[in-house]
Formats: sequence, structure tokens, C-alpha cells
Amino acid sequence: MNKELLNQIQRLIIDHATKSGISLADQFNSVDDFKQFVIGFTIRSLIEICKIEIEAAYDIVMGNGAFRELSDSIWKQLNADTESDQTAFDLRAGLTS
Repeated sequence: MNKELLNQIQRLIIDHATKSGISLADQFNSVDDFKQFVIGFTIRSLIEICKIEIEAAYDIVMGNGAFRELSDSIWKQLNADTESDQTAFDLRAGLTS
């Protein structure tokens, strides 16, 4: 995780909110919600402002290989759900032994 980048973006957001009279405590339910916002904002900024591909932006923020790990994890979960759905369908249809 690129803590230096995230801390710099966090500082920019806090400074902007302070100068604009915005209470971040009123905008976010918790510190974790704010941290998640900072991460998403940073990734989105890299994509939109710097024209970096999503995979690279995610890896810059979360660490090398993080996007691949995330996508592999999602696909594994989707396939597990699909296999469970197929097994349930097969059982209902009497297609299993």
C-alpha cells in the first residue's frame, strides 16, 4: 500500500475541507469511511487526471499485484457461487447421482 501517496491525498482533502468550512466528521460516518473515500478518490484521480489504466492505478495505491489478487479473488468467488448454483440446480433437476 502506498501510504505516502494516501497520506498526501488525505492531507489535501483535509486542508481543502478546512479552508472551505466543511466538517469531514459530518460528511463521513466513521474514520474507516473516510479512509475508504481517500483510497477510492486516489485511484479515481490517477485514472481520470493522470490517464492511468485502472490496473496500474490500483497497484500504485494498493501495492504491486494487488489488482491481480483482487480480480483473481473475485473470479474465484464468482466461480464458486456458479458451481454452487449449478449443483443446486442439478439436485433439483435430479441430475446428480
